[in-house]
Amino acid sequence: MNTPLNLDETERLKSLSEYEILDTPPQQVFDDLTDLAAVICDTPMALISFVDADRQWFKSKVGTTLSETKREDSICLHTIKSKEMLVIENVSTDSRFSNNLLVTGYPKIKFYAGAPLISEKGYALGSLCVLDFQPRKLSEVQTRLLKVLAGQVMQNLELRRLQKVRFAKVNIMNDMASVIAHEINNPLTIINSHATLIAVSLEQEMFNQKFVVESAKKIINAVKRISKIITNLKEISLGERTVAVEEVRLVDLIDESISYCKERVDEHQI
Repeated sequence: MNTPLNLDETERLKSLSEYEILDTPPQQVFDDLTDLAAVICDTPMALISFVDADRQWFKSKVGTTLSETKREDSICLHTIKSKEMLVIENVSTDSRFSNNLLVTGYPKIKFYAGAPLISEKGYALGSLCVLDFQPRKLSEVQTRLLKVLAGQVMQNLELRRLQKVRFAKVNIMNDMASVIAHEINNPLTIINSHATLIAVSLEQEMFNQKFVVESAKKIINAVKRISKIITNLKEISLGERTVAVEEVRLVDLIDESISYCKERVDEHQI
């Protein structure tokens, strides 16, 4: 049975999922911080722990082979509940944890100190904690540095999230650029082909007024299409894009589509 934290638990879990950190492989930057925490606090165990809906998952670990535990067995759950540094000098004598499986069984924890990992939105996602197999204390300097390291964990986590967002935006921009290039390339092909045909017919004195008029109309329509695409892009960039209902003749739409296809087919001599 899951232990509730507060009324914001749904939002906290949503915030945790936004970082896309759960079940990711080890990363040196986080392992270095975990190692440093263990060295500074002189403890055999250190963890970067994230509390999910039904489990506690370890992004980085020192001194244990566990990769996760049940949520109800998580001592870090109490750290994120208070959003404050939690130090328990003798876990086995604390009524909250005396029957905890991590205390009575492997790895038989006796000491716990955890600094909460607070997101930019103010949610406690987990903790950077150090543990020992015997009761002990932390000095003021060790306590302060553990908090500093927890802040470094979140800074790296935030940087990782921003990099993923930027990468996604770049992919979106690349996709948009491809679509825009395709949309503009079609009318440009029409303009180029008909302008060329008009120039050739005039140079060779094969002037055909009807042909020139029809070609000129196609060039004008192609220019209008490009202009419309550019106008739409400007509206989108300014956040003014609205969905406008426009009446069109289906036969004109079909003719235009066939015309675009024909120009590309002719261009490639198919």
